[in-house]
Amino acid sequence: MAHKVFICHSSIDKPIADAACAALEAQRIPCWIAPRDILAGEEYGKSIIEALGNCQIVLLIFSRHANESPQVRREIERAVSKEKILVPFRIEDVLPSDAMEFALSNTHWLDAISPPMEGRLLELCNTIANLLQRHTVAEPLWQQPEKPAEAPKLVPQAPPAAIPYQPPPPSPPKPSWWKTPWAITGLAIVVILVLLSQLSKRNGPGPAAPPPGPDPIIGCYQWYNGAPVAIHSDHTLTGGPFTAQWQVVNAAQRTYTFTWPQPAITLVAVSYNQRGLSGENQYGFTLTGARIAGRSGLVGVWNVFSGVPMTITVNGNGSYSSTTATGTFLGNWQPKVGSPGVYVMTGADLPRDSVTLSADGSRISGADQFGLATSGVRTTPCTIN
Repeated sequence: MAHKVFICHSSIDKPIADAACAALEAQRIPCWIAPRDILAGEEYGKSIIEALGNCQIVLLIFSRHANESPQVRREIERAVSKEKILVPFRIEDVLPSDAMEFALSNTHWLDAISPPMEGRLLELCNTIANLLQRHTVAEPLWQQPEKPAEAPKLVPQAPPAAIPYQPPPPSPPKPSWWKTPWAITGLAIVVILVLLSQLSKRNGPGPAAPPPGPDPIIGCYQWYNGAPVAIHSDHTLTGGPFTAQWQVVNAAQRTYTFTWPQPAITLVAVSYNQRGLSGENQYGFTLTGARIAGRSGLVGVWNVFSGVPMTITVNGNGSYSSTTATGTFLGNWQPKVGSPGVYVMTGADLPRDSVTLSADGSRISGADQFGLATSGVRTTPCTIN
């Protein structure tokens, strides 16, 4: 089975679903999530049905959007009919509708309403890991030992007749040292080496070893945000109008870095009640978060969608610093004219992703320098070089 967890969510809740997926896969719990794991050209409904049938656990990202989604309701009804384990992960304080309540009435809920989100994601990972361990079929620890075969009965026999002593025959004379097998074999090896040396001098050096094959990461991928990405043999990577550079970090471990050509320019909006943060940059990367500390504006501590606490500090000279567990990052900010509560944030450094290619070459996963998750799944056919 390629995956153990099917993540059911509304498209509006995709950032939190991606965060849950990244947290579970970081614990080596493989997940299936749309649209990432639907290959180009595949029928959407058929892929959903197959993925539901092959999973052990269905994780429901429950919100008012999921509660009102007919697609989410159909997926949950099919999961119940297939007798899958349901784990509702509630991110909003909303009661399930009649149809959803019927399907989830006998299920224990996990609440992720109160911050911090990273703590809720850790609880989710532990719950799913325990469920998988509990419901995995194991071999019996004890088996009935086989009955040992009965030993054959011994029949007494008469002792053998005594044999008169006879002296051994005299030993043959020892051959000379140069006639021994070891000396003959050594002489043959010396002759063969001399002949090979003469033949090598006559024919010149042998053919050079064939060049190594192409790097396994080269190919076409569908990124986590649905964008097509192509990785080329000349160490370039194209995604939309942008061309990035890729480098091998460790070939044996299949680790790489992607360096993008422009600093990220993110349009960030703070919600009217000052408790939410959302934005998107020119690469299509979306950012969502909930306030942990602070009162208003950008300044404060935010729990971004992948469960990473981010502290934002702004200065009067138009600069800002953003601090996560992986470091402190600098940039410039300015309010967007005519749009209260909206800001333009330009990073000082080029975006850099650290990723790993899966053993079968079908998936890329990793995070950027902020610790925010990124991933892609290989698509075919692919015509790049």
